[in-house]
Amino acid sequence: MTNEEMRRLLLEISARLDVIYRCEKHWAARWRKGDKGMVLYPPAASTAIDNLERSLGKALPPQYRQFLSVTDGCEHFWDDFSFLGTEGKHSARVTAKILQYIEGQRSEVKQDFGVVNKKTISQWEAQNPRYMFLEQHLPIATTFGGNVFLFDVRTEDASGEMGVVFWDLSWGAWDDRRDANFAALLERTLKEVNERATKYKSRSSTRGVIKKAASKKQRDRKAR
Repeated sequence: MTNEEMRRLLLEISARLDVIYRCEKHWAARWRKGDKGMVLYPPAASTAIDNLERSLGKALPPQYRQFLSVTDGCEHFWDDFSFLGTEGKHSARVTAKILQYIEGQRSEVKQDFGVVNKKTISQWEAQNPRYMFLEQHLPIATTFGGNVFLFDVRTEDASGEMGVVFWDLSWGAWDDRRDANFAALLERTLKEVNERATKYKSRSSTRGVIKKAASKKQRDRKAR
């Protein structure tokens, strides 16, 4: 996928989310004043992406580096996810919320094993396949309501790409919401929002036809 193809894919997702968010008013309840839908940002410089990797202590998958070179993070993605960028208030909010979840997990490990280290984290994760210690992986997005998208570092392939996992604060990793890589996540999202937006467009079109028919009947009555 080229940068231009990724940009077009993001714009297609945004256009369909505009329809959904207009029809489903509850999404905007927690948005900043003036926000009307998915927010994209100017591209991040390569040096800024390098600095982000250094601060994370891990290399980002190539497709996420590409994403950042198209838009430096993102807000109000589907399910109201905000994605980490290299800078800006949106990125600071994502980082702060993920750190909050990590602190909660550290407390849980300490409660179970008395100390937090690589060994006890591994023991904690081994208890259940759903348990993923966020700090061991690469969290990249949150809804600020207990949901996270993260790269599972255990799935890294020869090209550096990693699988994307949907993680929930009360459940952990969802087996049925895993994508092979970041591009696959975007493509699946486009399919989901396209199906949902089409339903609303169809309903709107039907309402328009009904309204026209009612108006015609009213004109016919007057003519009689």
